Amino acid sequence: MPSPVVLDVTFTAARDAASVPGAATVGERTLRVTRPVEVWFDGARVHEVRIPGALGDLDKLQLDPGGRFPDKIREDNVWPR
Repeated sequence: MPSPVVLDVTFTAARDAASVPGAATVGERTLRVTRPVEVWFDGARVHEVRIPGALGDLDKLQLDPGGRFPDKIREDNVWPR
């Protein structure tokens, strides 16, 4: 089922939401990045979200943090596991 992309990105240090297009601040170190459901309408099976910075700047990534969308295996929605 096509759904919007909702991704929480937690950094190792505070980050300004302006540094990531489509992001809003949800905590001192966490940004919520949202992409509309329309990203899937052209038949794409992959959507890339670019986060500026280095891999070492990231603490955690979580897809669908609110658990709103159907997903059989929620455990694979978090990095690192």
